[in-house]
Amino acid sequence: MIDNYFQETLGIKKDDIDKKKYKAWLTLCGKDDTVSSLEEFKEFMLHEMQHIEKRALNNQDS
Repeated sequence: MIDNYFQETLGIKKDDIDKKKYKAWLTLCGKDDTVSSLEEFKEFMLHEMQHIEKRALNNQDS
């Protein structure tokens, strides 16, 4: 997929990006790295993905 082209070319793994996002989220929210924080982060990311999908669908209708 074109979105992943540069990450793949540079050898950046998706897991590394997700870990960086998680650590940044912990910092921004002032949370400790716990099982419950990880679950909350996953729910947050699912919510954000819904926004992205909704925008994509709206752009197709335009």
